[in-house]
Amino acid sequence: MVFKLLGINGSPKKPAAKTNSKFLLDVTLQSAKKHGAETTSVNLTDYNIDQCNGCEVCTTKPCPLDKNDDYMKVEKLIEEHDGLLIASPSYWAGPPGILKNFFDRSRDNKMPKQLWEGKLFSAIAVSGLRVGGQETVISQLTTFGLAHGMLIVGGTGHPWHTSPFPMGTMMYEETEEEEVKVKFRHVKKDIIAIRDAEALGRRMVKVGKQLFRK
Repeated sequence: MVFKLLGINGSPKKPAAKTNSKFLLDVTLQSAKKHGAETTSVNLTDYNIDQCNGCEVCTTKPCPLDKNDDYMKVEKLIEEHDGLLIASPSYWAGPPGILKNFFDRSRDNKMPKQLWEGKLFSAIAVSGLRVGGQETVISQLTTFGLAHGMLIVGGTGHPWHTSPFPMGTMMYEETEEEEVKVKFRHVKKDIIAIRDAEALGRRMVKVGKQLFRK
């Protein structure tokens, strides 16, 4: 059997295909595929997921909102894969609301079912600023994974300059006529983030094959 990895792009921007989060997600999934994984990629913007209203029904029964929106489609996708990878931009030093809605609704999965227990999980974060909340986003995403009993996987590479989680930035600087100017670019020019994304994809497959003996 082949290790199956699902990637979710948590950016609310459209078109999703042009977002920085989707770019780094694709780099990671391409690396995973190169090393033997079967990969699937989806954009959260393609699904209508209502906000949790705190009714507490999900503590004992299926969430009533499941009949009205697309949440169950995403839940089913996760169930069908061995690993989950979420890429998110940093919006005010945290993940955007579209992802938080998804996290809140996933309580329906944990309380009566625990269907994601034991799956692999990892995260990717992108920020406009060089230090724009990427580590906070990674922390919140991995906490989501841990809350569901998933196993967190970080990328490995050169111990001096490889981050366990890809964290892209659009900010860079150039010196023009002896003056340093701050500029912005697409994350596809962030060589460090790309290298870390490739390392993460490779490691998720390696761990997945070892854990699930595939």
